[in-house]
Amino acid sequence: MGPLNTFSKGARAITIMSADVKSYKDFEQKFEDFANKLILCQENDIQITINMVMVPDWLERDWENALFFHDQGINVTLKPQSDPTASRVVEGYTDEMLKRLLFKSKHK
Repeated sequence: MGPLNTFSKGARAITIMSADVKSYKDFEQKFEDFANKLILCQENDIQITINMVMVPDWLERDWENALFFHDQGINVTLKPQSDPTASRVVEGYTDEMLKRLLFKSKHK
């Protein structure tokens, strides 16, 4: 029996919340371990999609993180950061950033 047999019984999708962990000790290893756990879920028929909020100030770093997961075969959805009411996208994105996120802003 694999480690997910009991957990995955009947489950087809799960939500995992994660915060910015760049400041953690051994970040690189923890990042690899996290990806491996997600891959293990996928191998046990649990659908995985990472929803990443792309903060303007961290866009380049987070873009690289998204590519890392994508290269591992994990689905990644990129979203611009919104205001606290989720009614509009925050300021700070360039037109190029928005194009990169495949987002067409109505507030140009």
